[in-house]
Amino acid sequence: MIRREQFCRLFSRNMAAGDKKPGVLVLHTFAGCGDYENSRAASLSKLGFIVLAADLYGKGNRGSTRQECAAFMRPLMADRVVLLKKRLDAAVEALRAVPEVDTERVGFSIGYCFGGLCALDLARRNTDGLLAAVSFHGTLTPLPDDEPRKITASVQIHHGDADPHIPVADFMDEMRARNADWSFTSHGNAVHGFTQPRKIFSM
Repeated sequence: MIRREQFCRLFSRNMAAGDKKPGVLVLHTFAGCGDYENSRAASLSKLGFIVLAADLYGKGNRGSTRQECAAFMRPLMADRVVLLKKRLDAAVEALRAVPEVDTERVGFSIGYCFGGLCALDLARRNTDGLLAAVSFHGTLTPLPDDEPRKITASVQIHHGDADPHIPVADFMDEMRARNADWSFTSHGNAVHGFTQPRKIFSM
């Protein structure tokens, strides 16, 4: 059963009956799903997508301090193979359950920080119907003990050149080993979280 608590909000524009559109997952930072993710989802819906802002922490949980954010994120990062995969699969199924979504084209996963890692994990697993994964200042650590299969979705990375937290060399090696269709943009002088309101990363 898909429960509403598994997502923040669903965004779509008025469409003709029977019209089907690609779906998009917007995946949140370490702080949890909130106004920023909803605003990005709303903007994407104006382009004609059905957009789900996924709540991977569940029940609207959000951290207000770095310690609280880490407490929500840590269990998922520690168990990407089972627990985080289960949450991501639930988000994908929630999106597919929307009648207007073309189930053959989940479309895109777009994530920020922790959500960037989640978007990439969906691509690493070759999620059915996924066309592209986009990561903004996301964690790039490969899945543990994962066989480097070819990635079928296109991958786009936006990285802050002045980000001291995210190593990139292993990720680039992974993309080459997977023979992925990938691009990597390094934004000069940008730090970690460069898309976000600074208060999120200065807690």
